[in-house]
Amino acid sequence: MTIALPRLHNFHPPCRSVCLGLLIAVLTMLPQGSQALIYRRPPFVYRYAGNDTSVVMQLDRKLRERLPAIEDALGVELKHTVRIDLTLSREQFYRLTRGRVPNWAGGVAFPREWRVIVKAPVFFGRGVPLEVLTAHEITHILLHQVVADEYLPRWFEEGVCITLSGEQRSGSLRLVFRAVLADRLIPLPRVDDVLRFSAQDAELAYAEAGIAVRLMVDYFSWYNIRRMLAKIRDGTDFEDAFEAATGYNYEDWQIEWFSYMRRKFRWGFLFDIDYIIWMLILLLAAAAVVITFIRKKMQLKRWREEESEDYRDDVESIHP
Repeated sequence: MTIALPRLHNFHPPCRSVCLGLLIAVLTMLPQGSQALIYRRPPFVYRYAGNDTSVVMQLDRKLRERLPAIEDALGVELKHTVRIDLTLSREQFYRLTRGRVPNWAGGVAFPREWRVIVKAPVFFGRGVPLEVLTAHEITHILLHQVVADEYLPRWFEEGVCITLSGEQRSGSLRLVFRAVLADRLIPLPRVDDVLRFSAQDAELAYAEAGIAVRLMVDYFSWYNIRRMLAKIRDGTDFEDAFEAATGYNYEDWQIEWFSYMRRKFRWGFLFDIDYIIWMLILLLAAAAVVITFIRKKMQLKRWREEESEDYRDDVESIHP
């Protein structure tokens, strides 16, 4: 950015000092962003403005360890250089993503641009390591490479990325336990609108997506999932490709998934420490009410017995 400075010698001396002071004040208020450095580690190019270069080196090493397993599961090799922007502030993330990503997101992939933008862990407090977060977004790019940018349901795409990146977010299972208990599970097709969800609903949707894809792997294996992806790349829609590759009707499988969720997580609330604490508080409160009621009943009984005894004594003391 170039700023045109006024020629100060054109001003009278008293004005010159005032103008110089104003100019310095304006310049100090301009954003002082540091220039991101570029680290080329094919097939990745990193852009990072932090001072600790070991962040990039460690991330690159861990991504290379994870990438072969992801490629093997999807049956594809990364064929293009991927640009990875590591952002150090919410403002930088917002600027690079052009404000198109909700605040709760830890990263985003732009498959057609072969680009990934992720938040540094310092301001993304969800307990997800940087290499897992980045691997999640790279899996998006590989998935779109496999299906040639054909449509995939959001629950399936996110579930695959969660499963292959090894992502585990603290508190996600607790949300699932509570959703099952309250009959508030989000239907899988609704996950397509996840970018409009609140942070809590989005976390539940992602947790459900991860469980759904892991269930698919258990039922059908990665081999049949790859067959399904190949059919989608050839122009078959997701529902027909699902049935052709797995032998399962897509709607029937969603019903099976829902039944599985209720069976597996129905009693999960028993391991939810917050739920247990509240239940104990309610039980103690109920016990206190019952004990107080019993004590009052016993006290009233004693009073009646004492009044009855006093009455008999009074009667016996009377001699007509």
